[in-house]
Amino acid sequence: MELLDKILEELGSILRQVDEGNAEKLVDGILSSRGIFIAGMGRSGLMARPFAMRLTQMGLRAYLAGDATTPAIDKGDLLIAIS
Repeated sequence: MELLDKILEELGSILRQVDEGNAEKLVDGILSSRGIFIAGMGRSGLMARPFAMRLTQMGLRAYLAGDATTPAIDKGDLLIAIS
């Protein structure tokens, strides 16, 4: 339980640093976009893949930028670059 408590404490510390207004803008942008393109390299790229997958599982059109099967980005689409 000590490890679990430490993990939850760390997650809480990170979440308290997130600006709620910016988080709401991101969610609104995602939900109002025609398609969502996620880009990231290295470890950020490793997180981009499951994020895009979760958006797809929610019924949204999400793609990994630069993937071989990714369509071209167009007007009305959103690009999220993770760093």
